[in-house]
Amino acid sequence: MRGPALRGRRGCVRLRLMGAGIAKPQTFYIETFGCQMNVHDSEKVAGELLAQGYQPAASSDEADLVLLNTCAIRDKAAHKVFSRLGEFKADAVAGKKKVAVLGCLAQLEGEKIFARVPYVSLVCGSASYRKLPELLVGSGSVLVAGLGLPASVASGFIT
Repeated sequence: MRGPALRGRRGCVRLRLMGAGIAKPQTFYIETFGCQMNVHDSEKVAGELLAQGYQPAASSDEADLVLLNTCAIRDKAAHKVFSRLGEFKADAVAGKKKVAVLGCLAQLEGEKIFARVPYVSLVCGSASYRKLPELLVGSGSVLVAGLGLPASVASGFIT
């Protein structure tokens, strides 16, 4: 197995994996917005997904799961994320694709993201990246994870 290879197109992180023989694996594509720390976090997320048998897709169009790793510090990055989420609406609503929002914007906005973009399947703060594969299995319904929500708000959410 060969390690991940980064490609820089529009702030996206693409990863390639050679030789894993799984029948009809789930595919994923990660787009990274914002700071250098998010690039590192995207690599960690990819590693977790690869370890669970997910296969990287060459583009978001080919992926079963699109993960947008976000930044809350840079305002322009947040605008780009919400704009990009709009591009996945038809496939997400039709059940052809799951869309997840990760990173510090996810951690800051939490469940507000679902109000603004109701077809998002998962919102996950950086503290929960290691739980991501198991969270995705359960994301037939909406989930928020790793956001440090107070107990009064967190009922019904994984934190």
